[in-house]
Amino acid sequence: MPVAQTDRWLDAQVGVLGSVLISPELTPRLIAETAETDYRGQYRLVYQAIRAVFLDGKPVDPITVRDKLGPESASFLMQLMEVTPTAANFDAYVAACRAQAKVSRLQELGAKIVAADSLDFMERLVASASELLIDSGRLEVWDSTKLALDFVERHSGPAPDFLEWPIPDIGRACDVERSDLVYIAGIPSSGKTAFTLQCANYWSAKLRVGYFSLETKQSKLADRQMSAATQIPLRTIKRNLLSPEQWQTVTAAGSAMSKKHLYVIRSREQVSVADIRACAMAYRLDVVIIDYVQLLAGDGRSDYERVTNISMELHRFAQSSNCYVIGLSQLKRTEDGHEPGKSDLRSSGQLEQDADIIMFLHQPRKENAQRVLKCDKNKEGQLFKLVMDFDGATQCFTKSRISFAEMQRAMRAAARDKKAEQRYEESRLMPKLPASTPVPEEFETEGDLLNENNCSHER
Repeated sequence: MPVAQTDRWLDAQVGVLGSVLISPELTPRLIAETAETDYRGQYRLVYQAIRAVFLDGKPVDPITVRDKLGPESASFLMQLMEVTPTAANFDAYVAACRAQAKVSRLQELGAKIVAADSLDFMERLVASASELLIDSGRLEVWDSTKLALDFVERHSGPAPDFLEWPIPDIGRACDVERSDLVYIAGIPSSGKTAFTLQCANYWSAKLRVGYFSLETKQSKLADRQMSAATQIPLRTIKRNLLSPEQWQTVTAAGSAMSKKHLYVIRSREQVSVADIRACAMAYRLDVVIIDYVQLLAGDGRSDYERVTNISMELHRFAQSSNCYVIGLSQLKRTEDGHEPGKSDLRSSGQLEQDADIIMFLHQPRKENAQRVLKCDKNKEGQLFKLVMDFDGATQCFTKSRISFAEMQRAMRAAARDKKAEQRYEESRLMPKLPASTPVPEEFETEGDLLNENNCSHER
């Protein structure tokens, strides 16, 4: 470690520990905001002693700490107090101590990376370094005064940086902030990839968007993106049937697309949350889209445990990265026409617990291309159901002219018409008896019985 960096770290450790010995009321903050790994050598021993005395319920002062460490530590503790000019700079000392400790650990990891001769071992070291860079470290405690001051500062400034959507109604119903985790779920072929790709293309005009495609090749996504941008049918593009006029349209659209900040990321091997975190840092991503979370690599003896750990890691990543994190999820197999809910999320209930917002994309009627985007969890907003028209030819979603209530009425009317048609078909296919066929007694009509009674009275 360079001498200058070592000196800065030693000064910071002295400032933190000396401040606590001068002003013991800072002890709870010392324990909450720093850890053993922020100290080295005899300074770590002092931290451990202060922490032990505090947890034993005893008052923290130079005498109780000396008794914990031993009488030979008295001169060192007095030196800490003499060198520390004032406890008023405790916040600055803590920040410097943690920063220099992080620098030291990163340098140690860097040395191990240089000496590593195994790719797997090197990847683990890089993942550890990535976690260290974005890890917020210890607890951050705000008192009532700081909460009030922060409120005034935040709400006196410009509007928050909420995520805008290609269909504005979505943004008006749910406020997606940086560090939020959003799950968009649906059964296979419900349109999740097409919808999020359209969103990614829209967001990348202003933000740096990373689309982690774990299922679909980049070339297929590029074809879909171009079809949506040019309104040229996807089938025409896939079969290389573009006319000269369409090529001009594609050229113009390609020029516009090249100015956007969209990165499509694929891997020949399973991708972990640590890989996504490292890539997000490397490309300074604002939005991370994962298609889809059940395909990520994770620890666990079962699929349930694996997806549970993946969701928890994604939640931590979103909280610490300042990114908008959008995860696509598969659903359990259900009957046609079933309206999905949170219990239908596949593999783990942890997805429901970790998400800030959960939306479902489903197709109520197979004979109709319309989709419903249902928001079933919104921690800080309203729930909604939005009807969207889906143009399969160009892989493009637009807001439908009808509301969800109108769609329900149309579905009920269609169901009644279908039942009436079925009853008609059933009656039409029933075998008819010839007119000369005698009617069994048990099927004689009421009129026949009346006639017979009349005849008997006459006799």
